[in-house]
Amino acid sequence: MNKLGRNTVANVMAKLWSMISIYLFIPLYIQILGETSYGLVSFFATLQTTLNILGLGLSNTLRREFASGEQTESNAIRKYKLLRSVESIYFLIAFSIILLCVLGAGGISKYWLQIETLDTEMVEIVLSLMGISIALQLVANLYAGCLFGLEYQVLANIMCVIWSAAKSVGAWLCIRIVSPDLVCFYCWHIFTDAVYLIFLRFFSVRKLKIKQKIRWKLRDLSNLKSIWKYTCGILFISFVVLVNKQLDKIIISKYLPLTELGAYNIATTLGSVSTIFPLALYTTVFPRFTNHATTGNMAKLEQEFLKINKISGLVLSAMGCFIAVYALPLIQVWTGSISYVDILGSVGTLVVLAVSVAEFQEIPYALALANGNTKYNVLVGGVFIPIVFFFTYIGVANYGLMGAGAVYFIMMASQTLVYEWLVYRRYLLKNPIRMIWSDTIIPMGICLAVAFISKAVIEMRDPSPGLESIFAVGMGGLTLILLLFIFMKKDLIDFLKKYKGERR
Repeated sequence: MNKLGRNTVANVMAKLWSMISIYLFIPLYIQILGETSYGLVSFFATLQTTLNILGLGLSNTLRREFASGEQTESNAIRKYKLLRSVESIYFLIAFSIILLCVLGAGGISKYWLQIETLDTEMVEIVLSLMGISIALQLVANLYAGCLFGLEYQVLANIMCVIWSAAKSVGAWLCIRIVSPDLVCFYCWHIFTDAVYLIFLRFFSVRKLKIKQKIRWKLRDLSNLKSIWKYTCGILFISFVVLVNKQLDKIIISKYLPLTELGAYNIATTLGSVSTIFPLALYTTVFPRFTNHATTGNMAKLEQEFLKINKISGLVLSAMGCFIAVYALPLIQVWTGSISYVDILGSVGTLVVLAVSVAEFQEIPYALALANGNTKYNVLVGGVFIPIVFFFTYIGVANYGLMGAGAVYFIMMASQTLVYEWLVYRRYLLKNPIRMIWSDTIIPMGICLAVAFISKAVIEMRDPSPGLESIFAVGMGGLTLILLLFIFMKKDLIDFLKKYKGERR
């Protein structure tokens, strides 16, 4: 198996484990902590995403820099000095996050969150611990990005899986054996996050393979001048992503009880299952796209993009549509909570579809970033951000979760279509409208139709949620096979011929 294949498998397996751990442990957390406390845990994800925006610009820039250029000693030294410059800024950001969470914990618990029966003092302590965990993960993500940029993706994924498993299992054991409270829960998070950061830092420097000893000096901060424009673009993109994926949750946390926030986050987490493959592909191909773009191999770049974007869209369509249509039975089987099902209703379908539709931007985004282009994201974000702000607030304030889900879906669908058109028009020779129609709209339409029809048929037999979920998985798999046969028949035949030739 070549490097692309190994990296893709490693990234898919890592994303798959991440999802498995989430879906395995969330019901256990809910069972021990209760639905209200889990609502606070789900707020952690929103808080983390919100604060991570402070460092995402530099993190993604460094990943691109580590993927660019030839593998020479001088280039490795340049990357090391750039890493040292960026990490010095990251330490300041991490300290600021901790300080912000510690000082702001009282205000958030008293004036923002609807904490219901939770003790205010305990919530303040937990919010402070959340800040420490977020800060450590922020710095760790910087070093992980370096390894991904250098294409040591198998190593980075192995470390990520070990960290995720240790954190999930350890947190469960802590609240089950030591103390069933969130303070113990997040103390364990902090310990595992710190160990993970140390190992990532060691390997990210070692894999540069610099033979001489390099001393970083304060004047090396001048290296940041060469990346500031790209970094600012990424920073704005990060803000757009924050608005797209977290604004609804932030507003829900203000106006609705933590139980409803927890239910809404459950639907979002369920939808993220459909993103496993596109996200893994993005992580795999971005360094390759960047290398092709920076070395002028544009024909190879377009060829790889077309194939990867096609298969990503087909998998995303099948998984996203079936998970969305069967969202309620899947949530009931997964969490064992009937109250979450009652709270969500049809909102679950809208939220899952929104998450899936937004993910169609992932591979085009990799293509644009590989070419150093952040202006399309800035343009789309600049147009949509005020619209998203206004309608999300109106939707949540007047219609609760249904308003949040409806606005989320409409905004994500609109942004995706606009962004795809801009990227396809700029970097591909093919007609952008035809590509959007063939790679996005038609696959989604087919999958939605099959999913709704199959659900209507199975519900005639009044099935249990478990049986309905199994049926959804089976029908989703068959539909994906059908899509691959319709849209990628030639590629599949070529792959099988090549595989048979290698076997001989």
